[in-house]
Amino acid sequence: MRVAQRARRRSREEWRGLVDEWRASGAPMKVFAAERGLSANCLSYWSSTLQRERRKSATPKLLPVRVTPSTELVVSGLELAIGPLRLRLPAGTPPAYIAAVARALLAGPA
Repeated sequence: MRVAQRARRRSREEWRGLVDEWRASGAPMKVFAAERGLSANCLSYWSSTLQRERRKSATPKLLPVRVTPSTELVVSGLELAIGPLRLRLPAGTPPAYIAAVARALLAGPA
């Protein structure tokens, strides 16, 4: 009876290299593992483990932001268009008043 030979233990860096090599090869995981005498299960484990570690260690890059007032957009009022009618209202007109005017114009003559 043949005694099963235990695979040699690889370091994290060795697995990282093997996972990178497998991904670059484009070969199916089982084929890549078999060609190198690896366990496909171990390759899968290390692939997902290293990917999770990369996601955790990826810190977002924050850029400085400077906010300055813009002079390009100046809201001077509101134009209410109902059919051919155009009604210009000054900025700061209460929304309730605008709604009442719109309802009255849509309702037509009383």
